Amino acid sequence: MKENDDKIIDNDVLSNDLKGALKLDSFYETRKQTKNKSIIIGIISGILIFLLISIAVLLVINSINSNNKLNNFKEMTEPVLVEMEPKVENLILNTVNVNLDRAYGKIEIIWLDKENRQIDKPLKPILNDLIPVKYDKDNYKFVRTVDKDADWYDYDNKMWANAINKDNSYFVWIPRFAYKIIYYEDSSYKNISGYSDARGILKVSDNDKNTFLKIAEPNKGLVSVGNNYILHPAFMNDKINEYINGGNDLETSGFWIAKYESSLETSEIRLIAQTTDVLASDKILLSSKPAKRAWRDISVKNAYINAFNYDRNNDSHLVKISEWGAVAYLSFSKYGTNGANLSINDNENYITGGIDNEEDVYKIKYIQTSNRNQTGVYDLSGGVSEYLAAYIPNNSPNIYINGGNGLTDIGGDRFNSRYKNVYKFAVTDAGNSDIETVDYNINNFYANSKQRGDALWETSNFGAINSGWFYNSSVFPIGSHPFMIRGGSVKDGIKSGLFNFNNSDGKASDSTGFRIALNVNK
Repeated sequence: MKENDDKIIDNDVLSNDLKGALKLDSFYETRKQTKNKSIIIGIISGILIFLLISIAVLLVINSINSNNKLNNFKEMTEPVLVEMEPKVENLILNTVNVNLDRAYGKIEIIWLDKENRQIDKPLKPILNDLIPVKYDKDNYKFVRTVDKDADWYDYDNKMWANAINKDNSYFVWIPRFAYKIIYYEDSSYKNISGYSDARGILKVSDNDKNTFLKIAEPNKGLVSVGNNYILHPAFMNDKINEYINGGNDLETSGFWIAKYESSLETSEIRLIAQTTDVLASDKILLSSKPAKRAWRDISVKNAYINAFNYDRNNDSHLVKISEWGAVAYLSFSKYGTNGANLSINDNENYITGGIDNEEDVYKIKYIQTSNRNQTGVYDLSGGVSEYLAAYIPNNSPNIYINGGNGLTDIGGDRFNSRYKNVYKFAVTDAGNSDIETVDYNINNFYANSKQRGDALWETSNFGAINSGWFYNSSVFPIGSHPFMIRGGSVKDGIKSGLFNFNNSDGKASDSTGFRIALNVNK
């Protein structure tokens, strides 16, 4: 029994040893699992730490980039004074019966502050309640931004400032500038033949390149800047001159012009079933939007009133002839097309932007704009001819019939104001259709040889036929057609353009519309 007991004892020991061994294996297995878990946790923690560090680095980089953008924007929008070109004195002779061919010219522009000092960048746009927008080239549309965004505008690179208002109409900023025109002998633009500057319209003498012959005096009140540049009249305080130059009642930083010709929007077609020569209301809306039918068949009276009533908070009005000239000159400068002609909006349905799909307006038709990219002004050539707030007070009955005779109507008085220009006319113009010949057109045209900045006398040779730059139509108001229209319509073909001007009786026409401007400087 003792041996058996010993065996039993030995078996118990073995059993205990086996249990211990099993527990030890379990212990090592547990340690192994714990170690593996620790490794996994360590890897995950490392990844998380790496991600957090990466995010922190990205935030720092973005912050640096944002600061750089902000600094760049401040540099762009806080213009620096630059030294003006010194004034050059020339011998100027007053002459008679001397002409200057003005068919070929280039426009030079300098940016100014409100004290008429030259600056390296244009003055910052004044928004009031407008919202800045910038072009998203990846999605072919404009998107909202803030006025501190460095990508909002850059006129040096032909990117003009755009904004929208509460009804999502588009406007483009035309900044304050001074200009001069240099004329050339032919389309090669090599040999200078004359100038239009603050001294007048001058022809270079054939005998001495430093001697000029004065062809036409400038209007009174025009402001000379630097080397005989002219402060564009659209930006000047013209009140003391009784607004003869097309200026304002204060010095302005610039103005907003509608990006598109005006269009009519309504959900109640019955209101315009008989005619579109109507006043805007809460059910008949005026807008400046792409891919819309231009508002046609409207009289100059109703166009003038609708533009004035559109947005009184931002001093809306029918585009003045000085404002059209400012847009034309900026467009033709190095900040726009750099002397190239505009492409025509040839859409026969008078669609704003030239096509009935908004994306394609920006994707395809941008070549038609004032700077040949999406940030410019559309419909300046072709589309519809546009009424301007300008006419000759020659006693034509159409002034009152189609322009109105109330104090707030365009035809209500014969005086210049900051909302309209009244041009001179020859004594031979009796206001009827009997005198509507080329000779009488030219007489009225020459009666306004002192006007500057309006893209009339400076950019055409005669007030008749097609003597404007690029053979644009140039027919001055006369007789029973006392009102001014600009740009030409799709019907005018190659005669349309920035330098196109023609006359109108002011009646509603299927190829005539209008455009609005905003003076936000108050």
